[in-house]
Amino acid sequence: MKRRRETGEAREIRDQEWLRLHQDGKSTSAIAEEAGVSVQLVRRALARARELDTSREQDDADEPTLHGRDDEADADLAPPPAPLRTAWWLELVPVFPIGPFTPASECPHRGPIAKGSLLCCMVCSASGMDDHPAMKRDPATDPRPEPRPSAKPSTATTKPAASGETRRERRARKFAGRRVRDGRGANAVPHATL
Repeated sequence: MKRRRETGEAREIRDQEWLRLHQDGKSTSAIAEEAGVSVQLVRRALARARELDTSREQDDADEPTLHGRDDEADADLAPPPAPLRTAWWLELVPVFPIGPFTPASECPHRGPIAKGSLLCCMVCSASGMDDHPAMKRDPATDPRPEPRPSAKPSTATTKPAASGETRRERRARKFAGRRVRDGRGANAVPHATL
């Protein structure tokens, strides 16, 4: 975990440096060529750095300032805090089954997923981060359960069942008066030929 954190910090520093160069007027292709990486990687790094800067600015704006007022009065005027962004090491990688993805699909991971793994099975929803403290449920922030429907669904839209009569019997009774137009014995009218 420490290695990942160091890598993340190094990536963040690199992203900030590239953002500074880009803001100074250097093109993304020039930054990519100088660093020996693809232009797409530089663009993603710039987007991450911009997002981090805006979140830092928002965090700075959300901090309470000392104006000598009552804390209770400030609490009424202050906007609710912005939701925290998920840490990059908790962004899970989905694992889909090979072949069709249906409710009856077999799990592609064949056994338990290793602890600390970023893989998340899309069939059974198991992941390597299930035991991480950030993944635990917090009853204070959990949404309320949806209310159960109290009234029974309206029967006006559903047709009443005809005393155990099958579709075949119902159609035979309905079309019993019709005469057969073709020699095959079917009650349906054959398609017109052109």
